[in-house]
Amino acid sequence: MSPSDVPPPAPLKYDKEFYPDTVTFLTSDNVLFAVPKRPFLSGSSTFAKKYQIVDDRRAQHTQANSSKFPSSPIKLEYDSEAFRPFCKVLCPMERHETTPTLTQQKWIWVLRFATIWNFNDLRQRATDMLNLTEPKLSPFDKITLGKELNVSAWLKSGYSELVTRGSSISVEEAQVLGLQTAISLIAIRESYLRSKYSKHGLPVTLDKQIISAFQSEFDSIYLVEQDCMLPQDREAAEKGRLKKVRAEEEAKREKECERLRAELAEKEKRQKKENEELAEKREALNALEAGVPSAEKPAAAAKVSPVPAAAKSQAGSGPAPDKLPSNSPFPSAAPSAPQPVTSAPVFPPNNSPFAALKQNTPGQGFLGFATQNAFSAGATSPFGGAPVSAPQVLASNAPFSFGSR
Repeated sequence: MSPSDVPPPAPLKYDKEFYPDTVTFLTSDNVLFAVPKRPFLSGSSTFAKKYQIVDDRRAQHTQANSSKFPSSPIKLEYDSEAFRPFCKVLCPMERHETTPTLTQQKWIWVLRFATIWNFNDLRQRATDMLNLTEPKLSPFDKITLGKELNVSAWLKSGYSELVTRGSSISVEEAQVLGLQTAISLIAIRESYLRSKYSKHGLPVTLDKQIISAFQSEFDSIYLVEQDCMLPQDREAAEKGRLKKVRAEEEAKREKECERLRAELAEKEKRQKKENEELAEKREALNALEAGVPSAEKPAAAAKVSPVPAAAKSQAGSGPAPDKLPSNSPFPSAAPSAPQPVTSAPVFPPNNSPFAALKQNTPGQGFLGFATQNAFSAGATSPFGGAPVSAPQVLASNAPFSFGSR
């Protein structure tokens, strides 16, 4: 068989699971890092998108890449001393080395890179390790790293330690913290000490006072922490938030129900009082009605019947009313019985001196009075001269008589 008849070898392919697909980084101090690509792809899509890292195992290659180092490595703006701890934690070289032993400063670099590149799982591990490593972070380290790396628990803990420690904030510490921050912490410290040694205890927890004083700082950190949460942590936080919202709504409904119950109880109390007052008035009325005899009840006023005409004419000639007793202070008083009043006019008797007023004959009554010679004074009289035919002598029974001058 000639060499030309030998079939060409089959094309080489990458194994999608076990081929060591690597990625190369070049740090700022010219150090190359060839590390597995998979942890960077699965750890943070933000990092892979930023540095354009793709999974080459998914493509079909005709031959393996024989070059040891790529011609254009990914350049980083950080040095090798900072990047090496991050690679050691993300891509451990030994299978048993799940959590390598690092110093506090190296864990800070791991946390910084994990926060910048959104390696959320690695960020949580670095935070937990920094809480356990020795020496412990100082209050100022917690405040500085809490603001820089968006760790709200460290920021709150740092402020709390400065407030509750034995010594107050010095001038140098105030310059490091900032004047406004130092003044707020001093005010919280005074309030905390005053409440601590008072008889009533602490009305408001210290954490609530700190969060209220630095609300804007914590709000910005909370937004970043929500993006850096792991899926399970985000789900747990969402469940906690929904539970808190439901609890607030339940408390609001309970408060409203309590208010309505109080209003109903007050209304029932007023109604009961009104019913008791009404019952007392009814009992009093029944007692009054039961205690007064029928004989003592005042009789109704008798109606006055009209007096007949015959009785009117004999009113003056009727029997005299009964006289009062001799010892009465009013012996001549009229009887107490009321006399009926009639509508017909009663004229005086014929022998009355005013009887002539009802006569309509000349020379008598009012005509005689008007035509007497007392008004015949001639032209000086306001009535003029008296009529000639008028008689000058009044009747004997006239009420007035005038003599001649």
